[in-house]
Amino acid sequence: MTDYERLILDLVRQLNGSKKRRQVTDILQGNKTSQNMIDIYLHRILPFFGVLENEHFMTLKTIIQQLLETGTLIEREDGRLQLTDKGLSAVSDFTLQTNYRHLNGWRWHRRLPLFAMALQLTTQMTANAHQEIAHYFPIVRDTSVQVYCKQWWLKAASGDKTALAKSYHDELMSLLETIEIAPNVIVDRLTGGPIIGLTAEQSAQKQHIPTERCNLQWLAGLSEMMDLLERYPKSWPLLAQLVPIRALQLTESAQQTHQLLLAGVPVREIEPRRRLQQSTIVDHFVQLIGLQILPLERFVSAANIAYFKLNQQRATSLKAARDFVPALGYDTLKLCLVSEGGYHA
Repeated sequence: MTDYERLILDLVRQLNGSKKRRQVTDILQGNKTSQNMIDIYLHRILPFFGVLENEHFMTLKTIIQQLLETGTLIEREDGRLQLTDKGLSAVSDFTLQTNYRHLNGWRWHRRLPLFAMALQLTTQMTANAHQEIAHYFPIVRDTSVQVYCKQWWLKAASGDKTALAKSYHDELMSLLETIEIAPNVIVDRLTGGPIIGLTAEQSAQKQHIPTERCNLQWLAGLSEMMDLLERYPKSWPLLAQLVPIRALQLTESAQQTHQLLLAGVPVREIEPRRRLQQSTIVDHFVQLIGLQILPLERFVSAANIAYFKLNQQRATSLKAARDFVPALGYDTLKLCLVSEGGYHA
C-alpha cells in the first residue's frame, strides 16, 4: 500500500464517515468551499487541506476507487466513505501527523509550490554565478517566480555575486543540516551548473523508495524549511526572503476584501462595498482569521469571544457546535471556530 493510499485512509478515518468522495478530494486539493473551510477546523484536519494540491483530481479519484475495490473503504448508501476493518488495519501504524509531522497543507497552501520554485531557481542562479556560467535556461518557467527571484538577486547581490553565492550556499547547507528529512531528498531536485535537478520518479529510484513516499518527504522537507525560515529569519536571511507572505494563500476575492480592510474600511461596510453575498464575505473573514492574517477581535466583539470561550465544546458539525453557544449567530460561530482551530494545528 502506498503512502498516498494511507494518507487518504487516515483522512477518511478522521472524518469518521461524514464525507463523500468529492469532498475528500476537495480537501486534499485545497478547494476553499464554505463547507470545507469549517470542516477542517471541526474535524481538526488542517494538515490534510491542500496537502496534495498539485496532484490531479483524476489521480486521487483513481486511488479512492482502488481502495474501494480492495475493500479497505466502503461507500455507504448515502455516498459517504468509511473505513472497513481492513482499512483500519492498513493505517494502524500510520497517521499523517506522525509519519510526516511537518506537513501542514493548510498552513502552506499555495505558498509551498512558490517556495519550491523560488528555491530551485535561486539555487541555480547562485550556483551558476559561482561557476561563472552566464548563459543558461531558467529551471523554472513561471514568469512571476522569475521576476521575483531576479529582484531578490539584485537586492541581495549588491554587486558582489561571488559573495552572494557563497553566503547562499552556506545558508542552504546549514538549513539542510537542521531539518529532519534526509537532505538528499531536497538536494536531488535542485539544479546548479551542469547538474540538472531530478524528477520525483528519478529521485525515488535513486533513493530506493516509492515515488509517493519520496514526494511526501520532499513536501515535508520544504514545509520544515519554511517553518524554520519563518520562525528564525535572522539565522538564514537570504533564504527567508524566499518564503511567500501569508496573504498569497487567500483566494483572489478574499485578497480584495483584505485590501479594503487594510485601507481602513469598517467590517460592517465590506459587504455593500464588495456587493457580494454575506456568506461570501464571511468566508473571506474565515480565511483571514484562519491564516492569522487578521485577529478574531477585528470581527467579533470581546463579549461574544468571552462567551464562546466559556461555553464551547468539541463538535463535528456547525449545528452541534451552536448547541453549546446558542446566543451566537452562525456567522459569528464560524469565525470563533476557525480562531480556536489554530494556525499550527
